[in-house]
Amino acid sequence: VDEYDDGVYFGASVELLHGVLAYRDFAFIQPPMITIWMAPFAALSPLTGTAAAMEAGRFFVDIVTVVNVVLVGALVRRRPTWQVIVATAVMAFSQGTILASQTILLEPFLVLACLIALLFLLEGDVLTHSSRRLWWCGIFFGVAGATKVWAALPFLAALIVLAPSGLRAQRKVVGGAFIGFVACCAPFLIAAPVSFFRQVVVTQAVRSASGFTFVARLADLTEIPGLSSSIQRHSDLGAALL
Repeated sequence: VDEYDDGVYFGASVELLHGVLAYRDFAFIQPPMITIWMAPFAALSPLTGTAAAMEAGRFFVDIVTVVNVVLVGALVRRRPTWQVIVATAVMAFSQGTILASQTILLEPFLVLACLIALLFLLEGDVLTHSSRRLWWCGIFFGVAGATKVWAALPFLAALIVLAPSGLRAQRKVVGGAFIGFVACCAPFLIAAPVSFFRQVVVTQAVRSASGFTFVARLADLTEIPGLSSSIQRHSDLGAALL
């Protein structure tokens, strides 16, 4: 599976450099941003060979996962020391971080964009009142959404948190998200809008998640080891735990 992800994401980036677009010319059931993230390394492949360029891409993913740990620390830096340690440890030892050290995955880039968005949203421990920061928060959530559709969940959480600040603040974040998403996806949307929507949205919503039930799939998204398998074996207890 890891090698399959490597090949799909890196191969799509190589095709992009040759003018072959995802959704229009071949099926690609993820948002397009990973092809842009990997494009610099795909550009190296004629000089270094595909294997070396892919290894460089993998190394870049490792760097991103380390940056994510640092950003979590920055996000909670005003909290007591033990809370900072726990937060950064959860990020450092999460399932996605560990798997990303072996292959090219979407999650590190999704997390990177979401954490940057949250850093713009917060000034210390309080919500920002700066229009500029709210717009940038939305833009980075848009980049996150162009990387993986699950960015919709932290984006929704940010809008809920912003509710006391009023509708105007929420609109700025939504507007920024629209700008960020469209800026990343515009070439693909223009080239094949119907296929883009069908592959990125519809297929993502209905495709089978390794045979998981809906509740087990939600448990899998928590990245708590063993939770989804325990739910499949003991559905009542697992659902209560979830």
